[in-house]
Amino acid sequence: RRVHKGQPVVLEHDLSTEDERRSLLYYQETARPEGREWWAIARFMVGQSSWCFPVYRGARHGPFTPDEARRLAMLGPRLAPIVSMAEKFAAFQVSSGLLGLEQARCAAFVIDARGMVTNMNSRAERLLGADLTLSRRRLVAADAGSNRALRQLVDRGTAARFAGDVPAAPVVIRCGGEPAYLVEAVPMRAMLSAFFSTA
Repeated sequence: RRVHKGQPVVLEHDLSTEDERRSLLYYQETARPEGREWWAIARFMVGQSSWCFPVYRGARHGPFTPDEARRLAMLGPRLAPIVSMAEKFAAFQVSSGLLGLEQARCAAFVIDARGMVTNMNSRAERLLGADLTLSRRRLVAADAGSNRALRQLVDRGTAARFAGDVPAAPVVIRCGGEPAYLVEAVPMRAMLSAFFSTA
């Protein structure tokens, strides 16, 4: 079925048929055992970004009704300012962290949950060259072993969900076969932003 681009709420039965809900493995192995056979998604925009807020419920409550969809449609515009504020807190936290690390004479790259560099301080920018580069917004070390260790560090760092999580031990990046840089992953968190943004 087709969902219109501007449609503020998408309901389970907008996308699935009765037969699919009876026969597909998702419903048999995931939705029913977890008591979330029915869902609705409120869609809303924050700046240029599209967001959604999913709501689930079990079979005994039945599918979401058109009246409930209308009420859910009012939720998005109310959530948008909260998400916008959280994004601003996150951006402020990142900027403050970069500035602090710059003053402490530490190079710093900000890496998002997808492993992509979104920001860096001037010391980090000066490190970029033949031995350490950005490729499609990802940090890449020229030395193969260093690059593997760097990828593992980034993967573990982006998997860390709480400020207390220690993603991994620092790794050494080699340049011309010699140890050159010690790289460590530090999760960044701001008020509320842990729910919406990780870096």
